[in-house]
Amino acid sequence: SAIENPKQKKKKAISTTDKGRSKLSSTQRSQIGSQLAHLESLCPLSEPARNPLMEGPWIVLYTDAPSPSNGQLGPFKGVA
Repeated sequence: SAIENPKQKKKKAISTTDKGRSKLSSTQRSQIGSQLAHLESLCPLSEPARNPLMEGPWIVLYTDAPSPSNGQLGPFKGVA
């Protein structure tokens, strides 16, 4: 599907980042940010954060939020 290739690219790009906690160059952060923005643009939901389909537990795979977010990003709570 059209979403699988961007998902795989994102997974590969973040696989060595320790969920965003490892030191990354500004170029790496920019590339990951671009990949995530592209993936977000493919979401068919107009407001995913408010959509009941998105409710449930989340696992944080990558964040650029400063510590100590520890699994809470805005309204989302997950496993860090």
